[in-house]
Amino acid sequence: MHSSRKSGSPGAGPSADPDRLTPVHPESSNVCGGGGGGGDRDRDRYDRYWDDFRYKDKRWAKKTSECESGRDPNAYNSSGPYYGAFQFLKSTWSSSPKSPGGKPTRYNWKTQAVVAVKLKHRDGKGHWPVCG
Repeated sequence: MHSSRKSGSPGAGPSADPDRLTPVHPESSNVCGGGGGGGDRDRDRYDRYWDDFRYKDKRWAKKTSECESGRDPNAYNSSGPYYGAFQFLKSTWSSSPKSPGGKPTRYNWKTQAVVAVKLKHRDGKGHWPVCG
C-alpha cells in the first residue's frame, strides 16, 4: 500500500463521513457487500469491531486512510493495483483478518478500516510504509 492514491471514482471522498454506515454502491443490498442477506448482521458486526478498537487504533485508521486515499473507500490506483481507502492489494485484502472477501471497494470505509486495523494488529504497519 502506498501514499498519494487518487480515486478514479467521483462521489465519496474526504468529505464522506467514514463513521456513517452506508454502502459504497447504492445498488448493494448489503452494507458490507458479499452474498445473500445478513446486511444488518454484518453492519452490527463491523460496528462492534470498530467500537471495540482503542482510540489509538481509530486515530491510526483515519490518519492512514487520509494519507493513502483521502479517506476514499472507492479509491483505485492501477500501479498495484491498489484498492480502497487503505490501498489494499486484492490478495492482501483477501487474506486479511476479518476481510469479507471480494474487492475492498465493494465495502464502506468502516469495514475497510476494521480490516486494516486487524491486519495492522497481525502484521504491523509494514503494509503502509509511507502512511502507516
